[in-house]
Amino acid sequence: MSNRSYDIIVWGATGFTGRLVVEYLITNHPNTRLAIGGRNEEKCRQVLQDLDCELPILIADAFDEPSLRTMVQQTKVICTTVGPYSKYGHLLVKLCVEEGTDYCDLTGESPFVRSTIDAHHETACQKGVSIVHACGFDSIPSDLGVLYTQQCIFESTGRYASSIHARTGKMKGGFSGGTIASMIEMLDSLPEHPELPKLLMNPYALNPDPTFKGPDKRDPVGVRFDAGTGRWIAPFIMGPTNTRVVRRSHALTEFPYGEGFQYAEMMGFPKGVRGFAMAMGITVGMGTLIAALVSSKWLRHQIWQRALPQPGEGPSKSERDNGYFTMHFFGEVSGQQFEGRVSDTLDPGYACTAKMLAESCLCLVENRDELPMVGGILTPSAAFGTVLIRRLEKAGMKFSCIVN
Repeated sequence: MSNRSYDIIVWGATGFTGRLVVEYLITNHPNTRLAIGGRNEEKCRQVLQDLDCELPILIADAFDEPSLRTMVQQTKVICTTVGPYSKYGHLLVKLCVEEGTDYCDLTGESPFVRSTIDAHHETACQKGVSIVHACGFDSIPSDLGVLYTQQCIFESTGRYASSIHARTGKMKGGFSGGTIASMIEMLDSLPEHPELPKLLMNPYALNPDPTFKGPDKRDPVGVRFDAGTGRWIAPFIMGPTNTRVVRRSHALTEFPYGEGFQYAEMMGFPKGVRGFAMAMGITVGMGTLIAALVSSKWLRHQIWQRALPQPGEGPSKSERDNGYFTMHFFGEVSGQQFEGRVSDTLDPGYACTAKMLAESCLCLVENRDELPMVGGILTPSAAFGTVLIRRLEKAGMKFSCIVN
């Protein structure tokens, strides 16, 4: 790829998150050979005017193969924020594999990831093309958090923990309109794809072999008290995606923690009556919303259009800068309790997601020879490992581990 015109093309730069990725790159990595891509030249020019910068513009359409192929041929890495990926991503992945172009996205859509694994993993491996899904808040904190925590445990004990339990901590930030759109698209497609419920309930749906039988069961439901951490816990809406990404990472790296390794991810709340009330309130509210979204297409779209964020919408700069998150990862070896933490002082769904996606792409541009795995349908930790951890630490994200 040394003769490519660009290092990175941000495809979807006119969208809210895409614009943030461009802004992050021109601010923090001005020497990157960057271009933006979209289907509307006027909107692309408006983005550059708003950001007060000059960059090449490439016009292409997600369903027009010649224009999309021409774009893909010109860059080392495609950075795509164009979702829902199940609707707009299939052709792009196919062309990246064919043209030898690395790729990163933000998808949290397990059916889309499964379909790219089945269609392209073997060829991508043979050609050395890295297709890396889930490079945002879905699912980098979870995926790298497990890797980091297990490495800390191993350095201390010479062994890995047989299970890691993740809990969300303090968090401030909204859900992306693109994430909501992906959920709506998946629900709309259920009548045409009756196999999806079974796929979504399979805890190993993204493993190289989806029939793999491990100890993890279906995603937990309900509120309960976790005596190990002294906190109330409840289902985390992103858990079904994050857990499957972590399990795929473990399988791709040949099960270093053992085939019996277990991983679970829940929301964490304070102990006491207040924590219980918070956990119940969020669980009941989320359950009611999901039940309404599943009930009928008409009601689903009414709720989406009237009450939920739309693609292209997002919080103000002040809100993004004042967001934050912490995730905790608990593991035990020989009676020693370890707690890993991943945190940042930016809105997780927008500002921090833009940073994580941009730094993931830069791993493929600047650190490709150092990466633990090249080629295939990959996850962030399998593709980038500690290289991405170092980049994110330099960019302000915190990774730490303590012995309790």
